[in-house]
Amino acid sequence: ISCHSFLACYVVISSPFFLECHVVISSHFFLTCYVVISHSFLACYVVISSHSFLASCYVVISSHSFLACYVVISSHSFLACYVVISSHSFLACYVVISSHSFVAVISSHSFLACYVVISSNSFLECYVVISSHSFLECYVVISSHSFLACYVV
Repeated sequence: ISCHSFLACYVVISSPFFLECHVVISSHFFLTCYVVISHSFLACYVVISSHSFLASCYVVISSHSFLACYVVISSHSFLACYVVISSHSFLACYVVISSHSFVAVISSHSFLACYVVISSNSFLECYVVISSHSFLECYVVISSHSFLACYVV
């Protein structure tokens, strides 16, 4: 696929086992925009070009076993804002919504704490965790205004 600057455009085809099959689409700057599809034990994901020098905008589609399927949407700053959809087994099903700096997370369905993370205005994630269904604490963490997390369990 065509590449606009300083990056090789490439396509990798999957092997039947344990390897990612990915495709790289043209990047606009110093970042690769790529798509990865795996057939086993790896997350299938798609990466879409980001418009800045650090944050990659990408989407991850569900893997077929033991991995969370998730989607990542481009952020407007130096961090990727992303969304994760539920995995089919033993992994938290969560969603991350784009913020101006960090991320948000939604609840899981089994064996893991259901939690939600709200973006903070500084270098810390402000998040809330809702009760899990078994053997896990239900807790809430609020972001502090400095470099330390202020949280409540």
